[in-house]
Amino acid sequence: MGERPLYLIEPASGKIATFDVTLADGLYRGTVSLEHTPPAIRRLFEQFEEAVNDQVFPVADEVEGRIEALGLRIGFGDGSESAAEDLQVYPGTRRVSFRARRHVLNGAAS
Repeated sequence: MGERPLYLIEPASGKIATFDVTLADGLYRGTVSLEHTPPAIRRLFEQFEEAVNDQVFPVADEVEGRIEALGLRIGFGDGSESAAEDLQVYPGTRRVSFRARRHVLNGAAS
């Protein structure tokens, strides 16, 4: 996985966010731009952030499950995609973190 992840992709809408992240200990961390994120998905991210900030972790877990169910993918600079694991988006601070679970090149896992 030499290429950096650059985009968050929603299967029906395409690219919905852009990243500026670095990899450390298997976790990508950095900032996210949500300018092109559909309102319903952005609201899920906001609900997650609110639950974490308020330390209502059962609600955060429930919202995180709803986000995972969207099937969001990570797009890399070389055009490949990956499923995301532990995706956490904080719209208020523009922070993001995730793990790239499986790298896919031209439709085949690598």
